[in-house]
Amino acid sequence: MSEILDAPGAGDAAVRGGFVRLVAHGTGLVFAVVSGALVFHHLGVVRSGRYVFVVSVATIAFGLTEAGLAMLGVREMAQRAAGDRATILSDLLGLRMLISAVAIAASAVYVAASGHQRDLVLGAVLVGAALLIQGVTSIATVTLQVDLRFMSLAAADLIRQVCSAAGVVALVVTDAPLVMYFGVFVVANLVAAAVALAFLRGQGPRRPTYDLQRWRRLLVDAGPFAVATAVAAIYLRVGVVVVDRIGTAADAGYYGLSFRVTEAIVAGAVLGLGAVFPVLARAARTAPTRFARAVQRTFDIAFGAGLVIAVLVWFAAPTVVRVVGGPAFAPATTVLRWHAAALFGTFVSLPFSYALLALGRSRALLGMSIIGLIVVVATAVALTTSSGAVGAAQATAVGEWSLALAGALFLARAGVRVDLFTRSRSRARP
Repeated sequence: MSEILDAPGAGDAAVRGGFVRLVAHGTGLVFAVVSGALVFHHLGVVRSGRYVFVVSVATIAFGLTEAGLAMLGVREMAQRAAGDRATILSDLLGLRMLISAVAIAASAVYVAASGHQRDLVLGAVLVGAALLIQGVTSIATVTLQVDLRFMSLAAADLIRQVCSAAGVVALVVTDAPLVMYFGVFVVANLVAAAVALAFLRGQGPRRPTYDLQRWRRLLVDAGPFAVATAVAAIYLRVGVVVVDRIGTAADAGYYGLSFRVTEAIVAGAVLGLGAVFPVLARAARTAPTRFARAVQRTFDIAFGAGLVIAVLVWFAAPTVVRVVGGPAFAPATTVLRWHAAALFGTFVSLPFSYALLALGRSRALLGMSIIGLIVVVATAVALTTSSGAVGAAQATAVGEWSLALAGALFLARAGVRVDLFTRSRSRARP
């Protein structure tokens, strides 16, 4: 495994793998757009807002408890000796299953306490179950990521999207109740998990382990990173919760549509850029100069891709809203354009996050996330009060760019300078 990551062509292989995952995600996005359009057209503005609210609450709950376990697994597998790897994955799997149960309960309680009906509470449980399956799969397939076997991961991602789209079509045709739409996530993730585990061919963890002493050592080492991951999960979805609490039901629907489109693109960015993380993690331990070059190259790709995608989303916003939501969602066009600006910031900030994690600078990563959270919460409350869904999207853009700036500063303090115009001045202190 370390031989693969130390090979001269590892970086190029990771970039190609990221491209493969992006292509698969883009193909799946076609199915997601079709199914999303059916959902928003069929449910209407108000029920669509409730649908996105429940999904977001469950996702926040899992983000708060996820502790970055999958990324932590990738880093540890890339840097540790072969004899420790099976134990680490089994420990992470057991920890993931335990805290997922807490997340499911927390999301259901919050939806119920918010005054929503019983079917939405059940929806939170179903989305939580789907995220549990997805989280367990991501840890079980860490071996595929570290071995740079991205074709297998891309196939599982695409199958999940296709199954989800097929389920939505069936629900719309049969005029199924809202709660059934949440169940689609469970079925799609189960199928994707079965495919991914088949690709492992017995190389994943055989069973979860529950060793409190090893868990304690693992969490003490990863504590700041775990908190940083939790904070990141909050600020990405602050707008959804704030609009639900402060805005109107229509605002929630407009913001919900825009957020779902944006979320799909962010997922692609995470998959594509995340492909280089095993190489970054290995180089951070063994080759500082190589690491600096890899960070610069990742930033170059992220900046260019983010700029292109943000411009495309800005100009395509009216068409996207019309296709996905229909005329009733026309006000969501301005919301999506502000989310395009936020997307650019997301692309720019991701390389900094991966680089800091690879270096083991968890406290810096935590500081970066806290800055983003403070900015987005403060601006979201103020701007949503005055401008509704548009204000919440503006706050997201401000938060993402604050996150990117903080990431660049923390990474520079760690000894790695990323240049906007040329790679030649990138440096790393040994």
